[in-house]
Amino acid sequence: MHAVQLARSATSERRLRCQLVALGTTTLAVLLAAGVSGATATTGAQTETPTIQAAMQALQGGETAAAVRMLETLTVKHPNDARAWRTLGRAYQQSHQNRRAIIAYRHALKLEPDSPQVLYNLGSANAAAGDTARAFDWLARARATHRYDMTQISADENLKALQGDPRFSALLPSAEDFEHPFVEPVKIIREWRGEAANDQFGWIARNIGDVDGDGVNDVVTSAPTHGAGDSHAGRIYVYSTGSGKLLWSADGAPGDELGTGVEAAG
Repeated sequence: MHAVQLARSATSERRLRCQLVALGTTTLAVLLAAGVSGATATTGAQTETPTIQAAMQALQGGETAAAVRMLETLTVKHPNDARAWRTLGRAYQQSHQNRRAIIAYRHALKLEPDSPQVLYNLGSANAAAGDTARAFDWLARARATHRYDMTQISADENLKALQGDPRFSALLPSAEDFEHPFVEPVKIIREWRGEAANDQFGWIARNIGDVDGDGVNDVVTSAPTHGAGDSHAGRIYVYSTGSGKLLWSADGAPGDELGTGVEAAG
């Protein structure tokens, strides 16, 4: 569970209008690739186009094989779609095909070299494959980004065999990591906490302007991995700075990771 603290400093008194960017929500239309089980080159029949959202729903419903087929099709048709490769890695991991998961994650990493999620997933997949040295290497790289919640390693089933290793505890956040969260002197005036563990609440927080009309600029933040059943739908929140109340929230669809990006407009 995470918290967002709102602090005021000399350089933070400016108004911003913000727009929320849900990464990868475009629906992808593809044709089944040659060689995929059940497809033929002679029928000429149109097939229903798979989407990442449909694949995520299949994963959540326990239809792992179907999800893998859809995602393999997507990555053939759209080889530069990092989210498709990342989700394919998750599907392979869920079906215990860890070596294939590692290959898929490496494809995703080529497209998103600084993705802390992919770095972490590579650590998890290597651990599941029995490669302890590489697992710790990837997990250390994820920690070094300072953009991933490393407390998740304690709940990751793939990492249980590593918990007795001294390197494991070194990956967890230390007290020193939270001693100086701000780069300049501040006064904390509001604090909000997330709804569930591992939802990455507070991933990004921005000044969104005066939403409730009380004369005080308000705050938007996000939890991009929020969602039932590890759906990674994502949720965004707008809070009143004046009252501290939640003004509104919105959810993404499975796999959207809504709120991964929150950018200023204007």
